[in-house]
Amino acid sequence: MKDINAVFLERMDDIQSNLKNGNYRVCNKISHDLVNLGWNLELKDEVFISEVLESIFNNLKDTIEDYDVPEDKVKELKEQMIKFIEPLNDAYKSKNVEVLYNTLRDLRYCATFHQLTTWQKYDRSKVKGRYLLGGE
Repeated sequence: MKDINAVFLERMDDIQSNLKNGNYRVCNKISHDLVNLGWNLELKDEVFISEVLESIFNNLKDTIEDYDVPEDKVKELKEQMIKFIEPLNDAYKSKNVEVLYNTLRDLRYCATFHQLTTWQKYDRSKVKGRYLLGGE
């Protein structure tokens, strides 16, 4: 049986790999799976870290997929997110709470900044269908 910390770190590596490819949807799914893992094993820190990441990637996948964001801005966001997420695994391994907090804070701020800027500057490229009582 694998050690829970090793599994958590492996999945965090998967998030970082997918982030480098700009695949926010997969990052969101992995984060969601980590929330469930932490919840099932009653791991408070892992649930907290995973919840923050899940909210970030959930916001980014919708923003990138739904708005006409120029490619250079998408690339800039990806580069910033990669830079901010790099210290996460080492901070988790060493239980460095300060670096862990600062990393999560910087990631959340970067995602929120991009999301709000996108809403203000760019048109929505896809309108999601809204249904009320089965109608369109």
